Amino acid sequence: MSSLYFENYTDEELTTIFRDLAINEKLDVKLLFEEYKKELKQCQKKHESKADIIIKENKLNKEKKLKERDIERLEYYDELKEIPPKILDDLAVFKTKFGKDKMKMKLLELAYKKDDIPLIIDLYLQVLSKNYDTKHDTRLMEKVTKVMSKMDYKTMQFEKLSNSLSPLDFYNEYKKKLDDWQVKVLNNIDKGVSTLVCAPTSCGKTWLSIYPGISGKKVLFIVPTMALVYQVSSLFIKFGAEVLVISPDFTFGKRDNNVIVGTPKDIEDKLPSLGIKYDIVIYDEIHNLVNKDFCNYYERLIKVLKSNVFLALSATIGNPDKLKSWFDEITNRNTDLVIYTTRFLNLQRHLFTNNKLNKLHPMSCLTKSDINSKFLIKNLPMTPYDCVSLYKTLKEYYGEHVEDLSVPNVFKEDNKRLSLEDARQYETLLKQKLIELKDSENMEEIIKSYKIEDNEGDDDVNLYTLFKEIKNKNLIPCIVFQQNTEYCKEIFSNLVGYLEKLEQLNYPYHYENLEFIEDNYIESEKILAAYKKDIKLPPDFQGNPQFAIEEKVKRKWAQLTLDFEQKYTKHIERQLTLISNSKQPDKVKKIQIKNLKKEYSNFIDNLVLKHTDIFEKHREFCLNITGPMTANKIRDIRRSIKSKLGVKVSYTNVFMQGLKRGIGIYTTDMPPVYNMIVQSLAQNGNLGFVIADVSLALGINMPFRSTCILGYKDSRYFDLYNYLQMIGRSGRRGLDKEGHIIYGNVKWKELMKGELKEVVSFYKNIDNYNVISDLNPEFTDFSNNVYNNILDNKFSGEIKVNDTFYNDSTKNILLWKLREYNECSRFLVDNLFNIEMNYRKNINNDTKVELARYLGLLFISGITDKSLLDSDYKNDFTNYIISVLHKKKIINGQYQNFRKLKEFMIIIKNIYNVIIYDQNKYYQFLAEHLEGLFNTYKSILFNSNGLN
Repeated sequence: MSSLYFENYTDEELTTIFRDLAINEKLDVKLLFEEYKKELKQCQKKHESKADIIIKENKLNKEKKLKERDIERLEYYDELKEIPPKILDDLAVFKTKFGKDKMKMKLLELAYKKDDIPLIIDLYLQVLSKNYDTKHDTRLMEKVTKVMSKMDYKTMQFEKLSNSLSPLDFYNEYKKKLDDWQVKVLNNIDKGVSTLVCAPTSCGKTWLSIYPGISGKKVLFIVPTMALVYQVSSLFIKFGAEVLVISPDFTFGKRDNNVIVGTPKDIEDKLPSLGIKYDIVIYDEIHNLVNKDFCNYYERLIKVLKSNVFLALSATIGNPDKLKSWFDEITNRNTDLVIYTTRFLNLQRHLFTNNKLNKLHPMSCLTKSDINSKFLIKNLPMTPYDCVSLYKTLKEYYGEHVEDLSVPNVFKEDNKRLSLEDARQYETLLKQKLIELKDSENMEEIIKSYKIEDNEGDDDVNLYTLFKEIKNKNLIPCIVFQQNTEYCKEIFSNLVGYLEKLEQLNYPYHYENLEFIEDNYIESEKILAAYKKDIKLPPDFQGNPQFAIEEKVKRKWAQLTLDFEQKYTKHIERQLTLISNSKQPDKVKKIQIKNLKKEYSNFIDNLVLKHTDIFEKHREFCLNITGPMTANKIRDIRRSIKSKLGVKVSYTNVFMQGLKRGIGIYTTDMPPVYNMIVQSLAQNGNLGFVIADVSLALGINMPFRSTCILGYKDSRYFDLYNYLQMIGRSGRRGLDKEGHIIYGNVKWKELMKGELKEVVSFYKNIDNYNVISDLNPEFTDFSNNVYNNILDNKFSGEIKVNDTFYNDSTKNILLWKLREYNECSRFLVDNLFNIEMNYRKNINNDTKVELARYLGLLFISGITDKSLLDSDYKNDFTNYIISVLHKKKIINGQYQNFRKLKEFMIIIKNIYNVIIYDQNKYYQFLAEHLEGLFNTYKSILFNSNGLN
């Protein structure tokens, strides 16, 4: 008998998954830290060694060669007469300062001729120097200097070039180096100092956390979700660490590997075998101490593993000093608190109203009472453009009294090229001035001037219009969050269905034409093959026979292509006639005819007779950048799902159709294999949108340019901690210059103003926790810690501690696996042999129903009354699970019971996976009944998940 599981993977499959997830990750933090140490050591040297001299000479020789290559590259741009979009990105191909400056000078001359003021400002301030290489450059700079002297170039940098400020000018390829706060954390890791890090999302916390693992330390790495388990593991593996991955269904890697990665629940489940001693424990996303689903696991692990050095990481802690004190109290040693607040990109907010995206200024959500130092300084970050807008408004109302806050007056240095950090300082000055002017007579008018008329979530949005607007504004890839998991599926299904209807309405013959093209291609291939077979050269032929045959084949294919063009033209003419004679409204017919003619023209202009995917979606109704997903890719996805679930997924299934159109869905209720596919596709930029519940908000690093907070039906209020995690998904350091937050049908003002609260947990007592000491004596002095230093300051219940266990390892393991169910788990263990005796009979539907009823009442309903358990008593949940067995399908409209069913299946799985390894084989009959019950529910679940 083997263990029960929901999904399992071979080592080969997991190796491929980890490779694909990390394919775009290139930054090696270990190498960065080593370079930092070398530089530090070099600075401390008093004398230059021979080795240092040789290194310097080699560097100069390398620089010389790179300069020569850059001179060659410059020749490629000699004929450049226009300024193409994103031309500044081309500067990245130049590898020396000389090459970059020469190219910038060339572009500056073009910008001057075209009167492109923003580009003139941007380039002029970069190439400005005391001396220039040529007289031509000197004269150019003299001309541009005159232009610059006539404009407010400092204000325009914030207003017109907010996404080009240093370090957002990625083409300059600033040397990657560690920030001071990162160096401090890495030094702490090396010295064995426990550290709590509070820093914004995507500023490099994950890279710090993988450093100890790739440095060879023994690491226990705890993350809140399986999505993060896969992502973090992929990083470790890519950079050379040996990883043991812990999941609810499988482990990957060797037991003695130096890095162990898992969720807090899965780590705690395996804790007796994993042991207690590590060089460092990483608690990623530690703010999940407030999350009802994870908090107790995090809290107990922190207490049980208190003797280990730790690194705790978060972007969203309201009162980090209080959390630090809690860590200090538990560990009896000082925790170093490292706080970093600098943002690495601009964060632009948008409101979807009147079927359009409108930019939101942070002032639009403020009331007069919000203008105070406690709230305003730390919240509502502004873009540089927002800052200029606010200054202009203040100037309009207060005139010369605020002139000292003009950009030129704040940054007085001549020819100063402003940076993102300068914008942050300017923002603080403006906010301080707002606070100073709070009680002035004009403040209410200023606040009113930013107000936006909006129903704030009182009207449902047009999903297609919203998604299309996001795509048209170039804000994809976008992750769309909705807290209600059921609504996520509804949003996804409605959107995919709407795209299909619009495609049919606008291009009614799209698939017919694809099939026509493919049929003609296949027919032409057959004709060509027969023709090639019958080719005979005359006996007196002189020359290369192979070349002659190839020429004949080419001419034949050209003729077949010409024949096809004529057939296709007639085919389209017939369709145009059908449209004209149809009973559709004239407006619809006009659109269909226009579209069909355009499609025909584009096809004929680039006519190539080749294989065509007859199921390919129309590009206009795909919501990603790359266009419709190929049939081969969908085929691979279907195979993956079938291999894991045993379910054959139809090509027409809505979840496949969504992927083909560049839309994915990721929720707790979707099968893990599908979620993993979506994670991989999103990671590699194949999806334009991912619709997700909270499960994808927790720390996952994916390439999303924007985050949409979408209210739907009665689910329009978002938990603040969830919201803050969600908006952290928008924008990637070093990849995006600007992240975007989009509000649709939600109370956006409340969300924008939401402040972080201090970490408060939700305590649940585990009566039998000390059984871990019986399973592994290493925990004897530590397991009792879980009952002390309770983070939940509202808990007033009884702290019950059981220290009486069994002389039977199977029973103690079972008590540990079912520890969350307290007296219910002990009741099961006490009656285990009697239950086994009751099931020494053949498995049939009646025995499945009886076992489901018994265990459902015991664990889900918490009933330990033997008279009720042994009777025919049923309640709402047991009626539900029995109905599922009888009908062999998931019952619609009972979502809470459905969630409980999944929990119930995990209980069955855990009991089975313990008792089958009983050394005395006492429970073989019960095990067989549990296996049959689990597999029945599993089959029903997999066949009712929407993928079949």
